[in-house]
Amino acid sequence: MLLSHPHIMVAFVVSLLILMLLHPSVSERPHVRYAVAASTLLWLAFNAMITVSGLALVVTIALLMAAAVHPRVPHRGRQALALISTLLILLLAINRFPAAHQSVLVADFFMGHSLTPYTLLVSYNKVVAALLILTIWWPHLTDKGSYTRMTPALPLSVAAAALIILTACSIGLQWDPKWYWFSAVFVLTNLALTCVVEEVFFRGLLQRQFSRYFSTYKFGALAALLLASLLFGVAHIAAGLAYASLAALAGLAYGTIYWRYRSLHAAILCHWLVNVIHIAGFRYPWVP
Repeated sequence: MLLSHPHIMVAFVVSLLILMLLHPSVSERPHVRYAVAASTLLWLAFNAMITVSGLALVVTIALLMAAAVHPRVPHRGRQALALISTLLILLLAINRFPAAHQSVLVADFFMGHSLTPYTLLVSYNKVVAALLILTIWWPHLTDKGSYTRMTPALPLSVAAAALIILTACSIGLQWDPKWYWFSAVFVLTNLALTCVVEEVFFRGLLQRQFSRYFSTYKFGALAALLLASLLFGVAHIAAGLAYASLAALAGLAYGTIYWRYRSLHAAILCHWLVNVIHIAGFRYPWVP
């Protein structure tokens, strides 16, 4: 097993900063949001995780995103800028733009009884993409009070997480409990750099935008839920059709919670519960 302690520290600090953006004391105060986002970018730059040209690209995308929600920009202009910004964010997230680097935290580690070596890799392009959305478009991602609605959503989140794990067990996921000294950092980075990043994009951005687009139709919200869940599954197709189908089912659960409770935080929590249960209690990594 190879551990990169400096990279783990970088990821740990970035995770804390990303999670700060989700707290109402930060998310509901624009200037504080911007300060936390700037601190995150500076931390990445200080640790050579983002290039100078990458910072320039991020600033350009940020300006386009800000214009897309500025009330003085004509409605059609805002729509065009929002589409362009979304496409640029997507290209950034899938590493089509060389803005930030990837970082290996743990390499060639056999978790539990798994016969497949695991490498924990952080793509800071995805993190920066989510950072932009959280900072600039936060008021458009979820309804006010999202944080407090995590509590009433907790029973459904736990039930949904259990159902997803049981479904995975039905197609071959095996019991394999384990815990290592670095697991706490692993769980934290999974929350901030995987669950938050994916839910911000698929639920906060895509599902919400689809809901607005289909708002004039009777079953518009349901169509938005299904479409965002399908795209979530497609994003996991590299692991095979069975895994992508399971991911789509999981996306359906996360999206339902997001829709039912109007809370991005609740969707993130459910996603994280699934991942923690999987990592700590079952075979990981796993491909059906």
